[in-house]
Amino acid sequence: MLSELVAFLQWFLNVLYTRPLEVLGTIALFLLIYFTIYPEKFERFVALVYRLLAPMRRWFSKRYIAYDIQGKINSQIKKINKESNNALPYGIKVRWTDVDTAEAEIRRGKVVVIMKDYKNQSVNMARAALAYTSMGLIPKSRSYVKPDLMRTIDYIVARKLVEDDAGARKYLEASFEEEKTGNPRMGNYMNLLIPIDEQGLLTRLLLYDFRWLGDILHSYPNKDVHEETVKYTEFVHRIVTKQPGEDVPLMFPGRYIKTNVILVARETSLAPFSHVTAIQLCVKRGATTIHVLAAGSNITLAKAVVTMAKNDLGLIKVREEEYKSYYHPAQKKMSLYHAILEMPTPGSLNRFRPED
Repeated sequence: MLSELVAFLQWFLNVLYTRPLEVLGTIALFLLIYFTIYPEKFERFVALVYRLLAPMRRWFSKRYIAYDIQGKINSQIKKINKESNNALPYGIKVRWTDVDTAEAEIRRGKVVVIMKDYKNQSVNMARAALAYTSMGLIPKSRSYVKPDLMRTIDYIVARKLVEDDAGARKYLEASFEEEKTGNPRMGNYMNLLIPIDEQGLLTRLLLYDFRWLGDILHSYPNKDVHEETVKYTEFVHRIVTKQPGEDVPLMFPGRYIKTNVILVARETSLAPFSHVTAIQLCVKRGATTIHVLAAGSNITLAKAVVTMAKNDLGLIKVREEEYKSYYHPAQKKMSLYHAILEMPTPGSLNRFRPED
């Protein structure tokens, strides 16, 4: 293995010596294509360059800090968007100021976070993440979600953005506890949201349904829609924390959110037809969004149910995902399944490109 590596290096150096322009041009083209596809990687690369230059001037140091924050958070944004159907539509840019309060604004397709450099990168990362979510998380719809509930969700998603930085996570947790002291309802909402998030459904289900409020509502946010988002959160919490054999409501016939959850249980002689019939009944009762959930050995059956509902009922399959997360009924981490079906309304046809 070592001899093969040495031989390759000798060959490469020989080619570089005899045809330097061609080799360097090929490398430059590859990097250009790579960084165009993965711009967050470019930010990480630039951060590394500025880090090497940081001892020379304070300006280089601050540029390193900004690009390091941007690269790491933008990478996490990309990951979360795969789960949530683009709940974080903007990337992040960091700009420096001497003011203690971190602020954010949407500018040219980015959330620009204006903040003070605290000389502690974990603190900078945490403050940037929270300022970002307070503006960039479901931006069209966040005003329709109960403000205290939305603020609590901001903290949870901000923590996801800095999940690889223990110091940043600790800073956000302490900040939340401090803010919760002045607003106890945030603690109540956190208790509702934690089990939902543990099962991977905060991003995949709850934020998905909240996200479309901005598309269907154009008036000033009111108390009714705020209270409905709280009731919907409670509805999802009851499903996630239910005990085996316990019956809980699976349809949420709200004024603004019309959703049904299908829990695919173990296979019977009537499956998957019984589940498809249940989906058909939900649609007749006014549900516009169907979430299909399953765990462990029931996943194969759930996939068959979704395929039949798509083909036989004409529903749009927005997404389908198998993932590993904590499952409360079994009280352990295991393979879980989530799919989203939508009624083919003019609005949904404009929003979604159906999966093949």
